[in-house]
Amino acid sequence: MRRSRRGHARAGAVELAAFAARVRERFPGVPRGEALRVARFACGRGTSRVGVLSGGDAYPEHAVELAVIAHIRHRFTRYDALLDAGCDRDEARERVRAEVLATMSRWSRGRAAGEGA
Repeated sequence: MRRSRRGHARAGAVELAAFAARVRERFPGVPRGEALRVARFACGRGTSRVGVLSGGDAYPEHAVELAVIAHIRHRFTRYDALLDAGCDRDEARERVRAEVLATMSRWSRGRAAGEGA
């Protein structure tokens, strides 16, 4: 039996919410809105990104971490600019590694007092 478009949309929304929840569990200090951005990127349909490895709330922890690493790399570092400038992918990743790890460390800690969810 085929799912309706509405059924696919609901299933997709559930997958996004589940993945975003796993991101927030693992990274309680993630800034507002970033967990959903990670989920949208990772769970994109028709991609081989980490979020499509499994469904529901059964995402392996390493898939969540890989998605967060990729998100941080693309959104919070100069990684894309390095690639655009002709830098090799592995070299670009190495150049931003410290920034990625520092951001992951901050996000791994809980929220500061008074900071919103």
